[in-house]
Amino acid sequence: MRNKHNNIDIRSIIFALLAILPGLVRIIVENISKSESIIYKSLQGQTDFFYLVKARYLYFLVIFMIGIIIYDWAKNKIDLKSILKNRITIVFIGYLFFVTLSALFTEYKDIALWGIYSRYEGWVTIFSYIVVFIFSLLYFTKERFYKFVQALSIVTIYISVIGLLQYFEIDPFQWRLVQYTYLPTFLMRNIEQLNFKFGEGAAYSTLYNPNYIGSFVVLVIPILAYYSNKMKTNLWNFIVVLSIVLSVVLIFAAKSSAGILALGFIIIAFIFVSLFGKSFKRYRLKILIGILIFTSIFGLTFKNSIITLAKDIFEPFKTLEELETNKFIDKLENNGKYFTFSFSNGKELNIQLNDKNTPMYYDKDWNDLSFDYDKEKNILTFHNKEYNFVRIKYFNDNVIGIAKRSSEHYLSQSRGYVYVKMRYLNSHPVNHYNEKIKNYDDIPRLELLDGYERVGSGRGYIWSRSIPLTYDSWFIGSGPDSFILEFPQNDIYGKTNYMKVPQIIVDKPHNMFLGMAINTGVISLLLFLAGVLSILWKAVKYKGEKQFLIFSTISILAFLITGLFNDSIVAIMPIFYLILGSMLSITSSNKFD
Repeated sequence: MRNKHNNIDIRSIIFALLAILPGLVRIIVENISKSESIIYKSLQGQTDFFYLVKARYLYFLVIFMIGIIIYDWAKNKIDLKSILKNRITIVFIGYLFFVTLSALFTEYKDIALWGIYSRYEGWVTIFSYIVVFIFSLLYFTKERFYKFVQALSIVTIYISVIGLLQYFEIDPFQWRLVQYTYLPTFLMRNIEQLNFKFGEGAAYSTLYNPNYIGSFVVLVIPILAYYSNKMKTNLWNFIVVLSIVLSVVLIFAAKSSAGILALGFIIIAFIFVSLFGKSFKRYRLKILIGILIFTSIFGLTFKNSIITLAKDIFEPFKTLEELETNKFIDKLENNGKYFTFSFSNGKELNIQLNDKNTPMYYDKDWNDLSFDYDKEKNILTFHNKEYNFVRIKYFNDNVIGIAKRSSEHYLSQSRGYVYVKMRYLNSHPVNHYNEKIKNYDDIPRLELLDGYERVGSGRGYIWSRSIPLTYDSWFIGSGPDSFILEFPQNDIYGKTNYMKVPQIIVDKPHNMFLGMAINTGVISLLLFLAGVLSILWKAVKYKGEKQFLIFSTISILAFLITGLFNDSIVAIMPIFYLILGSMLSITSSNKFD
């Protein structure tokens, strides 16, 4: 409803404000919860830069959405009952129902409501997604979506410019003037002593992870492409086209393999609809020329990213022996008197304390291994050439780190070591110097993925340990945003051999669908997929003006492709649900005709 005095449509404003969400950043400090402390033991509080501000902004908008819906329903301006009786809406409400059950019965109730640190996809966030979907379904119009696209094109340019600057190792987040915009007041007092470094040469922009750049870009490109020559002025047409160009460049700069793969799908889909779609006949030549220019320029400019993608795709077809050559540890044994490392190359390293509680090192046959010791770096290397692949470092609290010498990047950060705490004649492997590893040799895994753990930058390993978690999560899962607490973080073998960092915390499954199945249950995943696929099917069967629906369908499918390799995040999902709601609104009421 428009305000009669100033002709402002508050619903259009809500659509436009939602487009701003992916570009928000702000440092927010909060206390850490009991469940979070299980993982983040050394933290007293949590400092989030990328996601918490987006989640809170979403909640703020959703409060307004709910208020508008209730007001219009009370005034009989909307038929909310018929919307809620829509079969597809019922499916999404069913999805929310099982998310709610999961939140109610999880053992991690302190994170079930708001979500865990650096993600914030608890019950409130997922509820907000459904509200965005219903709001879009109720209030979608051409004019309101036009406002959304205007805001989205500006935000896409903003995100792209930041990411491209980061690619050239110019990070705007480190500029003093910019820091004043995202620092809380209590930190601004000490701004001269602060130095933020979020990464060098990495295009992550406002989304934290370069992988999420790919998910965002492929979701918005088809929508922006539809509006590229439909804006009301030439200036806005130029802005939309510029946002497309910059976002395509950004996806290569971010080196997002999943994003590049989905972009390839978009290009193929555009070619298909331009050649066979009747409504695209007059745009056919422009589309084909544009695609040819894009693929030629960016294929040459970012050929290394494309080569990396090809390696990720074809790596599963290598032999098992090739994939296993870089394993480091086969077995760890502690008999109460000495500790034995069995390496994958057949060597063994026995560690025993002498009468002065000093570690001594022996080979498989208990021959003494002599060594050099660098006192400045606390690093030990063996004289025996057969053991020169091992590096040992001494840490505080009687802890020894054993590592593979090839992992120099991780060793410099002290993250590539398997830690062993020596206690007189007894010892055990530990995480973070003091947490004892229990049952580290008996981690459930999907044996079908044995040998393919390194596929997709370690995704094969994460999936092989995550899929078994779904066996007990058919009904309600482990709780919203609880994956990090369910994943076997004590899998010292897997993390050492396949991720190079024994101490790494696996906080996400790198698969949106697998994450849903584990967190909120397989039933919730099936309901989510049923709702999305039903909307896409209605769009395919729609008899009215289909151009917008075709581009929206490509957008949703491209995003789902990235979902096979990336995760659901609060920065992107609201836009995904808004597009879904808009598609259902059109197919249910012919609003776009």
